[in-house]
Amino acid sequence: MWKTLMAATAAVVVGAATVSLPRQAEALPVWVVPAIIGAGVVGVVGGAAAANANAAYYEPRGTVYVEPSAAHAQVCHIVRERTAYGWRRVQVCD
Repeated sequence: MWKTLMAATAAVVVGAATVSLPRQAEALPVWVVPAIIGAGVVGVVGGAAAANANAAYYEPRGTVYVEPSAAHAQVCHIVRERTAYGWRRVQVCD
């Protein structure tokens, strides 16, 4: 009885698979190209909007010259430092 039931079930499954054949697979569905283009447009527009979101705060309004004060001035000099491969120059600030 068990073998008969399994054989009948297998026959029904094979018959259903034969009758309900899937349609042919498409290598490039119709929605892929518009989705890629749309994602690109949204990315460019979103990036431009994010870049310009704080533009009013950082917009230069003329030339600005900053002279360092004596309290914050650092004295820097170049020293030569020996390494395993030779010499290198290093900037040292006090």
